[in-house]
Amino acid sequence: GAQAACQASGKRLCTSAEWTMSCGGRGQRAFPYGGAYDGRRCNGLESDADDGTVPTASLMDCSTPERVFDMSGNLSEWTTNDRLGVGVSGGDYRSDRLNLRCDGRRLFMPATLRNTHGFRCCRDPEEP
Repeated sequence: GAQAACQASGKRLCTSAEWTMSCGGRGQRAFPYGGAYDGRRCNGLESDADDGTVPTASLMDCSTPERVFDMSGNLSEWTTNDRLGVGVSGGDYRSDRLNLRCDGRRLFMPATLRNTHGFRCCRDPEEP
């Protein structure tokens, strides 16, 4: 379903490598906002948010320096079947610090449906 939704918008599901680069940047940050964990910045187990999801981009401190929001917590995000296998990255609102890391990843069967999983679409760079 995630792949179809991305295709309908002219994009595709991100690979795990793209997802990790978007979260950690070229410097390979441990968390989207930097190298040190802060449980209040994103919607994870230690956040002040209620037990559930929050609207996208509502936690302004949960972004990368490049202003990519919600790469840690809220919902784990599906990535395509690449060398790391099918899985979700970024952790969800019930995740601890280990799964909220940019390199945090859990493998699942592609048909696994959970209310803690979402997805993000990627597009190829525009050709000059």
